[in-house]
Amino acid sequence: MRYLYIFFLILLPSVVFSQGSQKANNYLEKSAAIFENNSGITTNFTYLEKDAKSKTNYTFNGELKNKGNKFYLSSPDLKSWFNGKTMWSLMPATEEINISEPSSEEIESINPLSLLRLYKNGYKSHLKKDNSDQSEITLIPDNKDAQWQELSVILNKSTNLPIKIELKDKKDKTIVISFKEIKQSANLKDSDFEFNKSDYPEFEIIDLR
Repeated sequence: MRYLYIFFLILLPSVVFSQGSQKANNYLEKSAAIFENNSGITTNFTYLEKDAKSKTNYTFNGELKNKGNKFYLSSPDLKSWFNGKTMWSLMPATEEINISEPSSEEIESINPLSLLRLYKNGYKSHLKKDNSDQSEITLIPDNKDAQWQELSVILNKSTNLPIKIELKDKKDKTIVISFKEIKQSANLKDSDFEFNKSDYPEFEIIDLR
């Protein structure tokens, strides 16, 4: 499976700020609160992965639905439903559905919006740019061995919603997630975040719980 380290860790219940720019933390807190408290958010995004060592790029378009700590993610290689406890991961190539109860780290590796949570623990924030249209915030880990060595979040100043998230890891990979449009108040149902077996009757189900 390809790198799918994306999106929005807005699901953590506690707020533990690292040292850094309080103004940057405030911007991220406002953005995170939108996802935590909304009745439903939908967005389309473009994922770009650049590998400096192999000089290769990989890109795809995807769709994300989010409601509180629930999400649905659709990409060419993977579809995931997470209802707050159980996750169903569908791989079209192998016609398999894995059922699991993932950890916070596993959710972070799949759900793009989850990355907004990193400011809450283990990362120092720096306000790199702040004008009337956008704010750009850089996050640097306290731990030099952390998976993400640098993150950049660009927020729309009028909506407090993310425009772009860029990540650099310790293996010289860069991931850029660009959000095309984020719609709020979608009134999503809880059933939108649960796998319906009748939609994929021929797929093999593998229960990993």
